[in-house]
Amino acid sequence: LSLSSLIFHTVPRERIVGKPMIWQEFRAHNIIFALRSVTCSAMAWLSLHHGHAPFWRQLALWGSGTSILVSCAAASGATDRLRHNAFESTTATMPYWAECSDPTQKIFKHFYALAQFGATIGCLMVSNPAWPLAILLPIQGASFLMTLVRKGIISTKSYHVAYTISLLLVFAVGIRQLFWMWSFDLLGLFLLAILTYQLRRM
Repeated sequence: LSLSSLIFHTVPRERIVGKPMIWQEFRAHNIIFALRSVTCSAMAWLSLHHGHAPFWRQLALWGSGTSILVSCAAASGATDRLRHNAFESTTATMPYWAECSDPTQKIFKHFYALAQFGATIGCLMVSNPAWPLAILLPIQGASFLMTLVRKGIISTKSYHVAYTISLLLVFAVGIRQLFWMWSFDLLGLFLLAILTYQLRRM
C-alpha cells in the first residue's frame, strides 16, 4: 500500500501547515518502516515455521536486526534528501487542533515517541510474527487518516484520536499472548521501550 503511493506525483515536498497531511518525507518514512515490518514479520514466521530451531531463530534475529538498521539508515537518508525545514520532525512537530493545550500536546508527543521505540523493539521479537505485522497497522493507518484529513472527512483532532487508538491496538497482540500463552513479551517490550526512550532523552 505504501509503495503504491509513488504513482501519485502531487504529494508536496513541504509539510502542510496546521493539518496532518502526507508530504514527501513522511511518505518515504512510511514506505521504509512498512517494509521493515513486513521483512521482520517474514523472518519471525520462518523461525516459527521451523519450531524456533536455533539456526532459524538466529537467522530471524540477524535478519530482523539488519532490517531495523537498514531502515534507520534509509530513513535518515530520506530525511537528509527531502526535509524542507531543518527544525521540523515527522512526529515532534506534527500539527494539533487549535484548542489542544500544551500539556495535552506533550502527552501525545511522549506517547508517539514511546510507541516508535516500542515498534522497533517489537520488530525484534521473533517469537511471534504478529508483533511486526501488528506494528504495520498504525504505519499504514497514519497515511489513510492523513488522506481523510486532506479530503476534509475528518478533523485534525479526529486524526490524533484515531492514530492513538491504532497504536494501542498493537498491544492486543501482547495481551493475547499474556493470557493465552502466559508469555510476558508485552511487559518486556513495554519496559525496554521506556528504558530506550528515557536514554534517548538524556
